[in-house]
Amino acid sequence: GHLLIDTSLRSAIPAGDLLDGQYFDRLNCCATPVSAVNIVSTLIIVVMEKQKEIGVLRSLGFSKGAVMRTFLIQGLYIGLGGGALGFGLGLGVCWIIATFPISIPGGGSVYYIDTLPVQVQSGDLLLVAAVAFSTCLLAAAYPARQAARLDPVEAIRYE
Repeated sequence: GHLLIDTSLRSAIPAGDLLDGQYFDRLNCCATPVSAVNIVSTLIIVVMEKQKEIGVLRSLGFSKGAVMRTFLIQGLYIGLGGGALGFGLGLGVCWIIATFPISIPGGGSVYYIDTLPVQVQSGDLLLVAAVAFSTCLLAAAYPARQAARLDPVEAIRYE
């Protein structure tokens, strides 16, 4: 079902146009790997900064799996926070555009539409949430594995 506005959008825009869904699909395909790299780099830095603490936990009996779970959960928290912020901002911008229409230069003579259309579908929201969750989980896996592999003696010795 539709959550917001303008259900006739897809038939109104000529194929290959800047406003076509393929343009936004390509943009999303670029943004998703960038977000994954940011999560990986953030967690790698956390693992590097927390080497001593990880070593102490491991020497006190934490299993490799427990350390790995800790960093996977931290990655998911980062992803959930970013996803919630992104959803909120995205839906807010959609509501603003729907409430205060933005005129397109050239109007209906060029694009067959006069204002910037907004269409949010529940299926799209679910797909984005699933991709974001999966991306966060996969991005957190490498740093979590690195943290679990730390030798407790070496981690404590050099700090």
